[in-house]
Amino acid sequence: PVWPKPFFCSASPGSMRRWQQVALRRWQQSFRVSGSALALSGVAVATCTVSNRTSLQCNSAVQPKENRKAEVLSSPAISMLMSIIRDKRTCQADYVRAVDRLMAILAEEGIARLPSVKPQVIQNPCGPFHGVTAPEGHSICAVDIVRSGGILLEAVRRVIPELKTAKILIQRDEATALPQLYYSKLPDGIENLQVLLCDPMLGTGGSALTAIEVLKKAGVKEENILFINVFAF
Repeated sequence: PVWPKPFFCSASPGSMRRWQQVALRRWQQSFRVSGSALALSGVAVATCTVSNRTSLQCNSAVQPKENRKAEVLSSPAISMLMSIIRDKRTCQADYVRAVDRLMAILAEEGIARLPSVKPQVIQNPCGPFHGVTAPEGHSICAVDIVRSGGILLEAVRRVIPELKTAKILIQRDEATALPQLYYSKLPDGIENLQVLLCDPMLGTGGSALTAIEVLKKAGVKEENILFINVFAF
């Protein structure tokens, strides 16, 4: 994967929350029927889901009032890794290791929220256990919004090597400041797959919305798209 250089943001928590609210409003405008979000929480938040279903609740997940279908995840591990990533003293090697570990958490949390994951009761030597099903790899497609999405896509692929992958390249037009689609490569039958849309960094949300429209035009249902993200600013 192409690793980004360390990113250090000097924005205040208040200004970052305002950007997050703008992004959430744009997601809601795009998904008038459905729209939910999953997020990692440190100083910045992350991850957006698009789904009609009721997601499996996590004790460390909260739902922002701006979008009740959004989930923001927090834990001591996430806070620790966010602290390493956002520390201006962090060297390149430590930054890469921390990002890799954070992507692994996000990949697992995203996979566990796919539509095919259902509650189930299994038997073990100590008695019944209330768990969930695991999605089948051949039913999943991880989509990279080039280039930063490649890091997150690779984390998902390490968990499920047999999944399908796709690429979407979107860049902002310097004259109009609007997102422009330059390239997309989607696998055959993507309309029948559960899609993990990967883009660790979210600014205005324009690229994410454009990528989702590309997927919808290819026949993917909104409820089968899960947008996962790390930094929203």
